Amino acid sequence: MGIRLLKLFSLLIPEDTGKQTELRKPNEVELKALKYIHSSIYRDKKQPTVRGISKMIGRSSSRSGFRMRQVLLEAGFIHRDRNGNVSMRKDVPGFKEVPRD
Repeated sequence: MGIRLLKLFSLLIPEDTGKQTELRKPNEVELKALKYIHSSIYRDKKQPTVRGISKMIGRSSSRSGFRMRQVLLEAGFIHRDRNGNVSMRKDVPGFKEVPRD
């Protein structure tokens, strides 16, 4: 029984190939959101809000900001620390090309 369970779990868990996936370059809307997040964290010294993200990308719904934050988290451009605070990667491709206010 134990061996069969281990075999079942080995099918469910993907194998680690040992390769780091390369970050893709963010699109224009993602760059706007990243600019806002960077400004909030490093200039304003506060956590970015979902409403602020949605406003920056030109949407009025907080759901749009939430979805954009999820896209950025899944892409690896931002991450959460142990306390749940949002942090940015230092090496986001193409982000340094964006002029910062």
